[in-house]
Amino acid sequence: MTDSDWGRRWEDFGKRSFLKQTQQDHPEKWRDFYDRVAGLWEQMAGLSFGAAKVMAGTLADQGFAPAGNSVLEIGCGPGNLSLALAAYGCRVTAMDQSLGMIRVLKDKIRATGSSNVVPLAADWSTLDAVRNHDLAIAAFFPEACCPQGVSRMEKLAKHACVLVVGNGSPAFPFHRQIWKKVMDAPCPVAGDHLTCAQNFLEQTGRAPIVLSLDLPVVLDVSFLRAREYFTAYFSMFRCPLALLNKTIDQVLAPHAKNGHIYFEGQFAVVMVCWDVPADSSLSGG
Repeated sequence: MTDSDWGRRWEDFGKRSFLKQTQQDHPEKWRDFYDRVAGLWEQMAGLSFGAAKVMAGTLADQGFAPAGNSVLEIGCGPGNLSLALAAYGCRVTAMDQSLGMIRVLKDKIRATGSSNVVPLAADWSTLDAVRNHDLAIAAFFPEACCPQGVSRMEKLAKHACVLVVGNGSPAFPFHRQIWKKVMDAPCPVAGDHLTCAQNFLEQTGRAPIVLSLDLPVVLDVSFLRAREYFTAYFSMFRCPLALLNKTIDQVLAPHAKNGHIYFEGQFAVVMVCWDVPADSSLSGG
């Protein structure tokens, strides 16, 4: 097996990925979705500040995010990981293309008084390829999950990069249950990105360190807000509205009490960390 084999496999996986194709073909739909659910995202995805704090602490303990370091978080969403890294003394530029996500982050900065997080509304592909951050990190950011994404991250970081992905076990079961009932395409398996990323980095001499975390998470949200989130998501794929509404209600109803949903889950998060080599050129990057 040559060094380029896992790169091709990763690229081929992206080409076969239903979600990645829709993100490439209709980026405007995804931007609208993220803007619309910005205030709900961390609850529905299980990425609470508590979970982010564990992730940031692990990176700090492993030497990837020491106090004083400059960090670029690519696709920061509502900013919990950026705020958690800042709490460990990092200087963070939190970048996201969604204006809704950036607004939520700015509200959090005002509420917490954090002075170490700078929000940046931008498309990461337009950022100057200058290594002016010690660490570049992308958490659950599809555009970074490919050989070209790795190369792009290395052009933005002086010392290290981190990809945060799932291992295939979702924090909550609702998304997958709804998907199977309303979508024609197979439900995506997040663990494939982990396999491709780890093998690609190893075969290109990056010697990645893989940090696995099992994080307890809680979904604590009103029934109507949960329905709003799933309606916004699956509407991007033109699911028949009557079927979608019926399915969402059927999936959520067993977990609803007095118009509220409370669900305890486990989020399996994997952080793939590597040092940026002096010569970071990659084929296809």
